[in-house]
Amino acid sequence: MTDEAIEVESAALAPATQYRMAVAELVRAMREEDDAITGDQIEEVWEHRHEFAGDLYMRTLVVPAGHFLVTKIHKVDHPYFVMEGEATILTEDGPARMKAPFSGITRAGVQRVAYVHEQVTWTTVHFVGGERDTKKIVETVTTEDPLDPELLERDLLALGGER
Repeated sequence: MTDEAIEVESAALAPATQYRMAVAELVRAMREEDDAITGDQIEEVWEHRHEFAGDLYMRTLVVPAGHFLVTKIHKVDHPYFVMEGEATILTEDGPARMKAPFSGITRAGVQRVAYVHEQVTWTTVHFVGGERDTKKIVETVTTEDPLDPELLERDLLALGGER
């Protein structure tokens, strides 16, 4: 396949898909750096908590100032809360500065790249039924594949496509 063919294929993708593919390239580059913290290393290095209340799972992550963070790709809508700190967040919609206290809804397909200005405590909440295995929960509610079929279908629908 030629570079020109790759450009045409990429241009034909939804903007959300193009963004996720660009972030995947960033993550690959970060993993090549000795001091980068990615994937499962996050929980080995930074303070975090897992809590359950009935069918709800709450995950809290504390990220020190001066660090970059790339989230996984979210597969389901869910609320989030910035309890302390300040960060610049980049999504497919562009950059935004978030300062605690702040709350919002993460939409399926969103992946964030963040730079933490002041230590951030970030909490997400998910409906998980009776599941208590946090690794299984993460596999259910996130993906690292920018071309995940569930997400591509959502992207197509957002562009006015049909099922």
